Amino acid sequence: MPMWNRNLRALLKEAYKTGYKFDNFIDIGSGKGKPCFYAGSKHTYKNIIGVEFSQPLIDVAEKNKLKTRLKNLTFLNKDATKYELPSKNNLVFLVNPFDDVTLEKFVSLNLKHFQSYNTVIAYLNDVHRKSLTKLGFETIFRDQTRKISLYQLS
Repeated sequence: MPMWNRNLRALLKEAYKTGYKFDNFIDIGSGKGKPCFYAGSKHTYKNIIGVEFSQPLIDVAEKNKLKTRLKNLTFLNKDATKYELPSKNNLVFLVNPFDDVTLEKFVSLNLKHFQSYNTVIAYLNDVHRKSLTKLGFETIFRDQTRKISLYQLS
């Protein structure tokens, strides 16, 4: 799905109000990489990771990466339902990349991670947000007009 920088900017601003230091920015369903490039230009992360199921989109993202100076950016061709979040505090970014069933599988696979670290989900076009609350996440920010939100495991 397309993304407006102003929505990502708003989510990043709210995420940093939590007081957490995010080691990694992880975009699940990263497409051509725009959120990764934007996040890397605005904040310092140890790692910026784009996880994308489509190899052709990864190829485009890699070409786009050549236009940046981001050395800590990696794009991975992976199925989100099998992707385990790296250790440390992560800011996980989603632009409604998949249906509620896939979202629940991704989150369920990573529940131990969410229990162990201060990881926040930044969710743009948050149509399946009820799946997160069903899995024990609480809303820490929501803008109904923009349909953007932040979630953390309760």
